[in-house]
Formats: sequence, C-alpha cells, structure tokens
Amino acid sequence: MGYRLVSFDRMKDLTIPIISSTYSKEEIQKALYDGCRIVFRAVEKNCELEQTMFLFQNKESLELVETTGREVFQQYGRILSYPESEWIEIGRFKSYGRKLRDAYYGAYLIPSTIEVGTKVYLSDLIEDVVATDFWGKIAADDGFAIWDGEDLVLDTEAYEQIVLIG
Repeated sequence: MGYRLVSFDRMKDLTIPIISSTYSKEEIQKALYDGCRIVFRAVEKNCELEQTMFLFQNKESLELVETTGREVFQQYGRILSYPESEWIEIGRFKSYGRKLRDAYYGAYLIPSTIEVGTKVYLSDLIEDVVATDFWGKIAADDGFAIWDGEDLVLDTEAYEQIVLIG
C-alpha cells in the first residue's frame, strides 16, 4: 500500500486541476478524440521499492512468518527477533513496495484547457516513486506536477515534507 498526499475524501477541496490517468488504449483513444493531450509513461519498476524478505519457520510450533530479517524494529522501540536457534529460513524473496500493474504503459489525460505552467494534481501516479522511508520504502500513490506544455514535471519536494509518526 502506498502513501497518498491527498486522501480521496479531500480531493473535492483541491483548487487545482485534477489530472486523470489510464492504462487502457481505448480510454487514451477516447481522450484524444475529446481533445485531450496525452502524456505517455511506460510502467517500470523502481528498484528502490524492492525489498528482500524472508520466510522463517519456527522449529517447535512450525509457525511461518514473512519478515524483513532476523531482527525487526517495530513501534515504540520494540524488536522482534527470529534467532537461528528457534527459526529455520525456508526461503528469500523480493517484495515490492507498490501493487504491480498488469499494464505495460499508462497515460495522463491533459484537458486542452490546462495552460502551460499550471500546477496539477495527479490522483493516480503512473510512475513508481518513493514517497518516504518508514520501516521500509513507501511508494507514492499520487502527486503534484507542473504542466510545461509537453510533459508533466513531478514535484518531488512534496514528498520531502512527509512526516510519519509511529
């Protein structure tokens, strides 16, 4: 699950244009017929959002756990420990900090009324961007950008202001 700069219930309060995205050729075609400009993006994984995970089995109870390592830091200074004397490593795998998409590409649909230099809100970020690092990398689900007439320039500074407490 990713991080949202603007929650769904607060989107109605935005005073800047909201830009839609799609992963459908048919929706892109319809938007072109409707006069929208298209900003194409290939869907690519961001290696910063990959994390090695472990599957451990307890020697006595046979319980299985998926975890980031033998020692895991949690809230309030709590540490979970999976020592080799009690836990067998069954295997390692890569997890990804965002739900993987089935599509190979997506597009932002820019209405013809958006002027160059306009700040816009991207409600569904196509790119896999790291929003913050809080016990692991967290992907951004949305973002702000400036329309430069050809492309959307993502405002990455918005993510630098994120403070998570836990």
